[in-house]
Amino acid sequence: MNKSSNLFILIAGLLAPVALILSAGAVTFNYFPGDLWFSHTAQLLVNPALTAFCKGLSWIFGDWRTIILAILAWLLVWKKTDFSESFLVLLAGAISLINGGLKAVIDRPRPAPDLVQVLMHYSGNSFPSGHAFFTVLFLGILTYLFFIHVKRTFWRAAVLTLAILIVLMICFARVYLGLHWFSDVLGGAVYGGFFLFLLIGLAPVIKFKTQKTKAV
Repeated sequence: MNKSSNLFILIAGLLAPVALILSAGAVTFNYFPGDLWFSHTAQLLVNPALTAFCKGLSWIFGDWRTIILAILAWLLVWKKTDFSESFLVLLAGAISLINGGLKAVIDRPRPAPDLVQVLMHYSGNSFPSGHAFFTVLFLGILTYLFFIHVKRTFWRAAVLTLAILIVLMICFARVYLGLHWFSDVLGGAVYGGFFLFLLIGLAPVIKFKTQKTKAV
């Protein structure tokens, strides 16, 4: 592996203890100091148009739609590049399924209606946010693949900015709708970032082994 791969793995290693600390806190506390303030501040903006937008954004990046997004992205990347690079997209989609297991183990309840306005109802546990986990990991790997093939600074900056904006909007939407605490979306983003940087760091090895298997 090259120096950049080692750097990505190092970043993943730095994110790992942060994820574990947040998880330990989520096991102990139903919400962290500051979570209530963030939720109440976000919900000062409550209005029908913003609620509809946040619900729509949550719908796109939730449940079975994530599988469809991953498959469509895999097919598109395969068509534009090759199977070894598109395989990274499949891996990102598969890894995001880990979030369900994390939620089951940590078992943190979603925000209660007596604490925040619950504008959209979801079953299941709260930490880490699956939407934040998926968007960071999925959009991150697509941005990485885009950077490999497109060298123009303008387009790189545009795609990176768009990916970051989508992640931030998703995280805000989940808190705004009363479905998560800020610490939930932070935990989802950190877990997503950990697997993203780990996947990018190991990408040269993964692509090499995939190409070798295909050749055989």
